[in-house]
Amino acid sequence: MQTEILDRSPKAELRVFAVWFSVLPGDARERWLPAILADPRVVNYWDASGDVGRWFSRHVTRRPDADFEWDAYFLYPREARWEAVPAPLASWGTTVLASRDELGARALPLLGAPASAPAGPRRD
Repeated sequence: MQTEILDRSPKAELRVFAVWFSVLPGDARERWLPAILADPRVVNYWDASGDVGRWFSRHVTRRPDADFEWDAYFLYPREARWEAVPAPLASWGTTVLASRDELGARALPLLGAPASAPAGPRRD
């Protein structure tokens, strides 16, 4: 996220909401480094109860094999609005690290830059 999107588009008008929570051993708030995403366009949140991951699983991804979304990205265009659910969803995918090239390719068109991959939702 930092190098593939934020650093490549320093003047792009975008907002990043990063929600962090404990899933794996070692994922403790006291070990979390908010500076991982150090761009001023990023707002970091810590979700101690994991409510955000459950909400996105129930209302956005609706994957039958997952009742909790984590290590995922969700991309929305500028015109997106949050009513019952945020929409329109431009793309989503998981895991963030494994799909970082795809994440960059799908985010850049939303910023007015050319992409090297199609912009449909990823569901894996």
